[in-house]
Amino acid sequence: MTDRIRLKVLGISYSQIQSGAYALILAQVGGPYRIPVVIGAAEAQSIALRMESITPPRPMTHDLFVSFAHAFGVKLKEVFIYKFEDGIFSSELTFTDGDRTVVIDSRTSDAIAIAMAHLYSPHAIFSTKPDSYSNYRMMNPPTTICKPRWMNRKKTSPRNQSWKTTP
Repeated sequence: MTDRIRLKVLGISYSQIQSGAYALILAQVGGPYRIPVVIGAAEAQSIALRMESITPPRPMTHDLFVSFAHAFGVKLKEVFIYKFEDGIFSSELTFTDGDRTVVIDSRTSDAIAIAMAHLYSPHAIFSTKPDSYSNYRMMNPPTTICKPRWMNRKKTSPRNQSWKTTP
């Protein structure tokens, strides 16, 4: 595990290069590195809800997966972003039930939406040319990291009013 860099979710920004997408910014814990990961609206919503400690009235798909794993005594050990190739990050989830350890391939956005912690990447990911990150600069992340527009709406509909927030 010496070759691994621990990461955290820094924030979500609108993708300026891909319409309808968001850029999830991952940051090295205690270090200068940043990784922008382009994600879809559903994953952005799930991650933003977790970041803001908002519990929707009904579980989202990623919440359902986590509940299912917990119900069967399966725990997530880590998410490992192991490759960046042709503009796509490759990740794997490592789970354990105490007796067995299982590694499952995953889209990076889904893995992060499920985990939100225990994120790692090898140093090699950061040695990729910054231009390969679709015109994002690893060392110069966006200065404005914001919530998606739907998070700024006033709670006017009955569905939004029933949202619970956790302390």
